[in-house]
Amino acid sequence: MLYRGAKGMIAGPSKSRKTYLLADLAVSVASGVGWLGIPTTQVPVLYVNLELQDFAFRHRRQEIEKVKLSGAVDDYPLWSWHLRGYGVTLPLIRARLLRHCAAEGIGLIILDPTYKLNHLAQENAAEDVGRLLNEFEQVGREADATVVFCHHFAKGTAAEKHSIDRASGSGVWARDPDAIITLSPHQEDEHMIVEMHLRNFAPIAPFVVRWQYPVWERALEADPTAHRRPLKARSAAGPPRPAHRPPKVSDEQVETFVRDAFDGDTPRFESKAAAIRAAAESWGVHERTAERHLASWLRQEGQS
Repeated sequence: MLYRGAKGMIAGPSKSRKTYLLADLAVSVASGVGWLGIPTTQVPVLYVNLELQDFAFRHRRQEIEKVKLSGAVDDYPLWSWHLRGYGVTLPLIRARLLRHCAAEGIGLIILDPTYKLNHLAQENAAEDVGRLLNEFEQVGREADATVVFCHHFAKGTAAEKHSIDRASGSGVWARDPDAIITLSPHQEDEHMIVEMHLRNFAPIAPFVVRWQYPVWERALEADPTAHRRPLKARSAAGPPRPAHRPPKVSDEQVETFVRDAFDGDTPRFESKAAAIRAAAESWGVHERTAERHLASWLRQEGQS
């Protein structure tokens, strides 16, 4: 999916367990085991954690290790740097980060989440986003490491946009990364659709993953085209209107029908009910509606 020195973005809705997915990626690459059913090349990994308290991240990592490494965890090359609450930017930590990468031979740097490093800029501004991603690219080149970062979806229904355009903010998010991996809600609860856009590798067909704490795992039987769509909100004005409203009946139509209903002084219809049925058919309305229009016109004319 990615060469060393390249950039990858993982994007999904808020609270879609993206950090679990990234922690799984870190454990998988550092130990050389598969991730989402995809083989990995074992390299040392640095996880820059900007969101979770250090104890929370350690707990997640330990739970993932129990599943991915069967609990037999020796000393393997995965480092985590916990920076929540420090208000850091990439230029502020760059020199120290690069020193660590050089000392430990880091091959994968994970930055989670991106907005914590971008709090002095606007995610909708192409210039600001371009500057940030250029910084990621420079770090990857100087460290000779892949950089994977996490971003979130814009508001709205994911299925209404192409997967590459679901990330919130500037279009640079969709154009710049060498690999874009999106998690979109599936019709089934606790399932997500994974779609990948890869610049330098053959396409990978979309697939579905299910949440099986503490990891996402492939759901081979699930349909990757079954995107979840929101329930339509009921209108504040009440229930929805009928698809076809009955046509309006004008006074001229009623008068014409009544005049034609008599041939001289002789009625054309054998009964009142027959006249109402004929009026309803002529106007394309229900018989009760036709009867109401006829009665109203006759009252105005002083007739019975």
